[in-house]
Amino acid sequence: MKVKIDGFVALIAVGTLTLGAWADTWRDPATGYTWTYSVKDGKAEMRKEGKWGDNLCVISPRPSGALVIPSTLGGCPVTSIGKYAFYGCDGLKSVTIPSSVTKIGYNAFSGTPFLDSQPNGMVVLGGGVLYKMKGSCPHSVMIPSNVTSIASGVFSQCKGLKSVTIPSSVTNIGRYAFSGCSGLTLISVDSSNP
Repeated sequence: MKVKIDGFVALIAVGTLTLGAWADTWRDPATGYTWTYSVKDGKAEMRKEGKWGDNLCVISPRPSGALVIPSTLGGCPVTSIGKYAFYGCDGLKSVTIPSSVTKIGYNAFSGTPFLDSQPNGMVVLGGGVLYKMKGSCPHSVMIPSNVTSIASGVFSQCKGLKSVTIPSSVTNIGRYAFSGCSGLTLISVDSSNP
């Protein structure tokens, strides 16, 4: 349909509605925590807009002890935890992440006792998200077959890394996952281990 408004012609789509991203909060009556999130395409991401230096923690008050991340927010499954979502939550000792989470943003848990308590080696969180490589950088890495997503910056600046074998189950590799890996010469996909 065309509509003329003071010399301008505007096209108006009738019967079509496209929903973009929006932000909202939800207060959990059981814990008293308020969660900040956005929904896009029917999927919820725990995130808070801002820039470095802002308080980007997606939950208030800042959590301490054990935390259970809800599996739905705004009636939509939680599939993503945004960058810096729990950054600096220095009282956070354990986190239960729903299996619906397939993406975890850069530094989402940095500065938390929870992340520091994870065993050495590869830290796999949520629905198979390889979140962090702990300890010294190995020469060769075989990513476990339960991993579906590699988070941003996992192997960043791992100069000694020479080869990586990625299972065919991986459908997402985050930004800067291998940035600064100057020794990396071989990346292979293991299709025999879906």
